[in-house]
Amino acid sequence: MNYLAHSFLSCGNEELLIGNLITDLIRKKDEQAYNKGIQKGINLHRKIDSYIDKHPLVLDALHFLYPTQGKYAPVVMDILWDYYLSINWEKYNGDPLSKFTNSVYIILEKNYNVLQEKVKLRFENMIAYDFLNSCNSREALRSTFSHLQKRTKFNANFDKVDSILDMHHEQLNKSFMRMFPEMINFVELNCDC
Repeated sequence: MNYLAHSFLSCGNEELLIGNLITDLIRKKDEQAYNKGIQKGINLHRKIDSYIDKHPLVLDALHFLYPTQGKYAPVVMDILWDYYLSINWEKYNGDPLSKFTNSVYIILEKNYNVLQEKVKLRFENMIAYDFLNSCNSREALRSTFSHLQKRTKFNANFDKVDSILDMHHEQLNKSFMRMFPEMINFVELNCDC
């Protein structure tokens, strides 16, 4: 799961959301600087990642990516799950996606005072470039992978993701639509939302 899915899976709780979004941006030793609510969000993020990384539907879907994406296949998969959440958004949330993402940005801005400087900078960029909507169409997805390619030191074949989607879109979408409700149930069982 990537940032959009982690935001959605934060149960509308601001501290869980902050923790859920900062987990990959901080070191383990920095966790103690945050209050218990944010630490619960950090823990939730790790539980989500652990659950999803072992999920049979995810493991099956990764087989489409490994031939061209190699070690980046799990990263690509996380981004693709945000894409499938975006295009299926109305099945999971009654508000438009843009309304949801704007509410997340407001929460992030409101909580800047509790964040480390490096995290603030990442969130400022996330808001400025509307990152939570960076996977809401194939065109946006191509742009996201083009940006990622520029950040890698060697060719990671991110340009091949589009052709993988051409070949396997329906199967990946079906996998997402089966997996995501299970993910929601998992969060509800493992979080005191």
